[in-house]
Amino acid sequence: MAKAAKRSAVNGQTERRASPGALLAWLKAHVGWKGDGCLTFPFGCNSAGYGQIRVGGRKGYAHRWMCEAIHGPAPTPEHEAAHSCGKGHEACVHPDHLRWATGQENMADRVQHGTANRGERQGLSKLTEAQAREVIRLHRQGVAIGLIAAQFGICKSNVSIIANGKSWAWLQEAA
Repeated sequence: MAKAAKRSAVNGQTERRASPGALLAWLKAHVGWKGDGCLTFPFGCNSAGYGQIRVGGRKGYAHRWMCEAIHGPAPTPEHEAAHSCGKGHEACVHPDHLRWATGQENMADRVQHGTANRGERQGLSKLTEAQAREVIRLHRQGVAIGLIAAQFGICKSNVSIIANGKSWAWLQEAA
């Protein structure tokens, strides 16, 4: 029996609570979906915004189930259900938005969509992207690593790692 609808804290969509059978039935009913825009999974999501289901007593992702329904089993256990729309974190399960991809391909998609957890989006970063660009610029101008480190409140090894492209590497590629 379905419970009352509530707003999801993750994606703001109306979220319905229902039995696991209802979740799977909803997915099956949408395998041939051809609507415009994303098809948002209207049931429970994890803290990252991905739709979750339980099938045969095992917890899984709604988008992965849909990808398998459309494209068959993953080519390898390492393959991931990747979103061409970049809205997996908003519970998109649109059949036309999903494909099997390697972890590297999926990460490239995240970078392209601006959803990658890198740079200042990464929780441990002490610098903004603009500051990292400035570190690179100052290093190229020959400013001493110790002076750069002091200016930004980071250690000299971090300056070196940034300047050598071992961190914030995409900034080196763009320069």
